[in-house]
Amino acid sequence: MERSSEGHTVITVLRLSCSAAITKIDRVRHSLLLWVGCAIAVTAGTGCLPQSRPGPSVAVRMLDTVWYVSARVRDQGRVTRRLADSLEFGFVVSEVRADGDPLRSKLRIALRDSVQLTRLAFVASIRARARSVSAVDPVVVMYVHGFGTGQDEVWKHVTQSYARSQSRVPWVVFSWPSRGLGVAWPRAGEIFSRAYWDDLESAMLSRPAFVAGLHALVDAVGSPRVMLVAHSLGAYLTSEALTSDDSLRQRLTAEPLRAVAFFAPDVDAKLFQNVFVPALQSLTPRLVLYASDHDRILLASKRINNGERAGLISGSPRMPIIRERLESIDVTAGVVAAGFFKRVFGSHHGLSRSSAALFDLMQIVARKFPAECRLTLGTAQRNVGGYWTLTNLAPLSPAAVTACTNPP
Repeated sequence: MERSSEGHTVITVLRLSCSAAITKIDRVRHSLLLWVGCAIAVTAGTGCLPQSRPGPSVAVRMLDTVWYVSARVRDQGRVTRRLADSLEFGFVVSEVRADGDPLRSKLRIALRDSVQLTRLAFVASIRARARSVSAVDPVVVMYVHGFGTGQDEVWKHVTQSYARSQSRVPWVVFSWPSRGLGVAWPRAGEIFSRAYWDDLESAMLSRPAFVAGLHALVDAVGSPRVMLVAHSLGAYLTSEALTSDDSLRQRLTAEPLRAVAFFAPDVDAKLFQNVFVPALQSLTPRLVLYASDHDRILLASKRINNGERAGLISGSPRMPIIRERLESIDVTAGVVAAGFFKRVFGSHHGLSRSSAALFDLMQIVARKFPAECRLTLGTAQRNVGGYWTLTNLAPLSPAAVTACTNPP
C-alpha cells in the first residue's frame, strides 16, 4: 500500500517565484484485504466511493477512486520521471476532505492505497465501473496532465477534478513522465526554461505510450464512449499523437471518440487552429477549447516559445480561437474553487479548481447536450463570432441539465 501525507505544492514557471512543499510517499506492501475489497467494489460499481455526499454546509469526507495508465519507470517501487518501455495499469484510492461546499472549498487529498492491474484486469474493471454508472451509456474520461506535474500531484489533481465534476463517470489519467515542480538545474542559455524543454521532449517521447493507453480504453467501452480531456502541455502530446498515429486514426475515424476537450492547451495558437483542429475533426463530433485571459502559466510559456498559446486569450479583440466545428469557451468569469487572493492574483490554469468549467465539461459535453443548453441553464453567454463565455453562476446540480431536453 502506498501512503502519502497531505502536502501542498505551488508551482510558478520561469520568471515567477517558485516555492513548494512536497509530500513524501512511504511505500509498504499493500494489504491483500484492501485490494480484494476495492476490486470487489470496482466490479460492483461502488469503486470505493461514498454512498452519499453531505450538503454543502457541513464538512465533507469521502473516498474516491481514479484509474491510471502510467508511462513512468518504477525503480525499487518508487516512481521516477524516466519513460518506461511498457505501460503500468492500476487505480488509486484517495481520501478527499472539504470544509464546506466541495465546488468552492479547498480539497485536501490523501492517498490511501494504489493497486496495480494487468491490462486485461484494467479493461475489465473500467468496463464494469462505467456500466455500473450507466448500463445504457458507460462513458469513461481519459485525462492527460500537463507540464511540471509529479506523480503525487497527478493523483491529487485528477482526484480534485473528479470530485468537483459532480459526475460518477470514471476518470483515467494518463501519467507521462513530466518533471515535478516544473523546475530543473539551469544550463547555459536556458536559465529559466530547462524544465520546460525537458518536459516537452518527454511529452513527445510519450506519444506511443499514450496511443497504447487510449487503445486499452477503447477496448473497454468503445471509442464513442471515451472522452479525452487534455490539459496544458498534455494537449500538445494528445494532439500530436492523434494526428500522427495512422492505426489510431483509422480506428477512431471508423468509430469517433465522444469528445476531445482541451483545457488551457499549451500549444502554438496557429498550429492548433490551422493543423490540429482540422486533423482532429474526423476523429470526434465534438472538439472543445476552454481558454482564459488570466493564465500566468501560459503567459510564461508564450514568452519561452515566443508565440501565442491556444489556451491564452490575448490580442485585440480579446477572444479565444474561432474555427468552424470548434466549440470555444472563455472560462475567465467561471466559478473556481479558490479564496479571494487566488482568484485575484492566481492563475486560471488548473482544471482541478475550475468548478464551472467542470460542470460544462461533464454535464453538457460528456452527456451530449447541445451547446445551446448553456443558454437554457444560464451558465454561459454566446458572443459575436460564436464563442461562449462562462457566467459567474454557481455550478448547478446535474439534475438541472434535464431542462435541456426541450430547449427554448
